[in-house]
Amino acid sequence: MAREYLNKIIRRAYGYNEDVPCPYDIAYSDAASLRNHLRADKRKEFIGEMIRWHDMIRWDGTYGYSIEQECAVTERVYTTKASVWPIPLRDVSTNLLLEQYPGY
Repeated sequence: MAREYLNKIIRRAYGYNEDVPCPYDIAYSDAASLRNHLRADKRKEFIGEMIRWHDMIRWDGTYGYSIEQECAVTERVYTTKASVWPIPLRDVSTNLLLEQYPGY
């Protein structure tokens, strides 16, 4: 079902009738292949918009590159602090069972 909706978007983007198959249709039959395609497409679509790093943290590497490989190429330093957000001080102050992540 999701593949058909994606194909409709692709068809409209390339100027085809959204209800008729076109040469750009996604034809993957398994979820892993479709996921890899979407991640690669997102990587190209949003290049230079500074969201790739967050995708890599969320997906633990993407499109054939691990976080470690990306850090080696970009000379970024990866720490576990980079993969979590701090718990708001208001929440930590009002709920004594919460503990702030180390480093915040």
